[in-house]
Amino acid sequence: MNNKKLKVIAFVAIVMVVVSVGAWYVSQLGEEPTTKAETRTITDMYDRQVKVPLNVKRIACMPGPSYEVVFMLCGKDQIVEVRKDHRDAYPLANLTNPDLKNYSTDLTLTSGPKSVIKIEEFINAELDVVIYYYIPKTVKQFENAGIPCFVSWSKASPHTMDEEIAEQEKLIRRVANLLGGKTSAAKAEEWCRYYEEKVQFIRSRTENIPEANRPRVYIGNSWGTNPLATWGSGSGHDFVVELCGGVDVGADIKGGKFPEVSLEQVLAWHPDVIIIDNHGGKPNEMIKAISNDPDWASIPAVKNHRIYRIPSGVFFLDKASSKPVYYLWLAKQLHPDMFKDVDMVKEMQEYFKKFYDYNLSVEDAEHALQGWGK
Repeated sequence: MNNKKLKVIAFVAIVMVVVSVGAWYVSQLGEEPTTKAETRTITDMYDRQVKVPLNVKRIACMPGPSYEVVFMLCGKDQIVEVRKDHRDAYPLANLTNPDLKNYSTDLTLTSGPKSVIKIEEFINAELDVVIYYYIPKTVKQFENAGIPCFVSWSKASPHTMDEEIAEQEKLIRRVANLLGGKTSAAKAEEWCRYYEEKVQFIRSRTENIPEANRPRVYIGNSWGTNPLATWGSGSGHDFVVELCGGVDVGADIKGGKFPEVSLEQVLAWHPDVIIIDNHGGKPNEMIKAISNDPDWASIPAVKNHRIYRIPSGVFFLDKASSKPVYYLWLAKQLHPDMFKDVDMVKEMQEYFKKFYDYNLSVEDAEHALQGWGK
């Protein structure tokens, strides 16, 4: 037998041994080995390391702006569960996404960051990931049930506009990473560029306004119809109002998320502008209460009819990815002459086309600017 034949026989023998050993190894494992990872690790907004499926396909969006952010980042086909108010309370959400009405709202939770859940419902929903608030006991429930939980609330509250920019960009990029894929990542970077451009545009006009020329602004919270409920320290309104060329008179007020102040305090503040948010769903009632109350009549904002309701968006305009549009609107309310070249209808249309892929009509844009829906 020549050397060539011996080499062939030896090679065949080696191959047979390798195949036999591989077959034995697989039989011991009871399954075929995989060469691809089935999970990946991401970081949420509380800096937690979360292991999620390689391809996330079933997401439950629970906190306020979570649906809007995922939708903006091209993840609408990955959403299977939303909160009922995401679907029912925001007309613009349904306009921009006709599929929203088909998402399930079966998961039970009391509204807000102190919500209580029924973990069995989340288990039965067969979720790849749930986006949630940072409530330690609830996050632990998800972990114990084997449901990946992405916390979308920041670990630390921003105290300056630059910190706010950094946190918002971190949120958008981390949610894009959760969704996976080049499309979401590219949309996140496009949004970050847009955000920075709009902030810089406003800042270039307002940063040198003297204190004496900055309108004094009172922010009213519309939970109920009490006009003395406001947003105080830590809410973030102070540095946003400053960016837009004003002074937030309640910036130093303590006492929780929605502290109540006295009428005497508001009279002493003498605000030039009053901004009413949409957070509690009753802004028009608040505006009516303030305008018709003789005790408020001496306040410049009331005398000069400068009481404004924050516009509507796919979620609250000022609490979602649409924040830059809110900044433009607020700057224009505080300094109408300085920002007379800003057409808010066009700004709304640009944002909706660029980030929701939706052609917003002039009529609907005007309706939203007047506070359509909540």
